[in-house]
Parts: sequence; C-alpha cells; structure tokens
Amino acid sequence: MASLVNPGNTAVRSSDAQPRLSTKNRSANMTALEKYRLLRENRKVVRRQKLEQEKRQISS
Repeated sequence: MASLVNPGNTAVRSSDAQPRLSTKNRSANMTALEKYRLLRENRKVVRRQKLEQEKRQISS
C-alpha cells in the first residue's frame, strides 16, 4: 500500500488520507457488477463465521 508523509513527518496509508464515504454514497457510485461481487463476498464471510461458530459449539 502506498504511503504518504504528512507535515508531522509520520507515514500514513493513502487509504487513511482519503475521506471515508458512507455506505450509501459508496454504493451509489458502484456498478451493478461491483455491488454483486461485494454482496457475494459478504455472504461468504457470514457463511464462514456461522461455520466457525457451529464448530466452536460442537467442540464445547
């Protein structure tokens, strides 16, 4: 990740230097394909979390 140097001479990530957009604004600028990919990724994460939780319950 690219680094920038601020006036205090401390390195910051370029993603931190950019203002954050709300989810609503971010999704308004996304194409349908980007929204679909994000939705699929979120579903994968949720599914993975549920499986991990079930494994923990079984092993307890």
